[in-house]
Amino acid sequence: MKVLIERDKFLSDYEVLEHLKATQNPKDKKKSKHGGLELEIVSKEIISFLEDRACSQIESPDKFKQLMVFLNQYDLVKIEKLQIMNSLPRSMVHVHAVIEECDQRLNEDSVNSLIDKINELFPLPENDEEDQQQEQQSQ
Repeated sequence: MKVLIERDKFLSDYEVLEHLKATQNPKDKKKSKHGGLELEIVSKEIISFLEDRACSQIESPDKFKQLMVFLNQYDLVKIEKLQIMNSLPRSMVHVHAVIEECDQRLNEDSVNSLIDKINELFPLPENDEEDQQQEQQSQ
């Protein structure tokens, strides 16, 4: 098998989820080619999986763009930005796990401002915040 078009872009979980939801739209089913039952099953399973991930907390494309613009002020490579968009880290430990050599590239204030921006744009429901605080206290 020959690869005709090499990967042009990386897609975030949010972008994949939005695309799959758009293809599941009943209006588009009449216009689109039928991909078969297997495609529909796989699409539903992927949607179900992604809805349990951090990307489901992104409510609008505008907030997605706001975070990406915010990330552009830091010296991060594309894959690190993608990992941040996919995981929405809410602790310093998580940020350090995502960004290679984070302690050398970002200071503590930068990491805290990143976490604060994520919490501002994508607030957790109250019960999730309590669970997260308990996890941080146990560490």
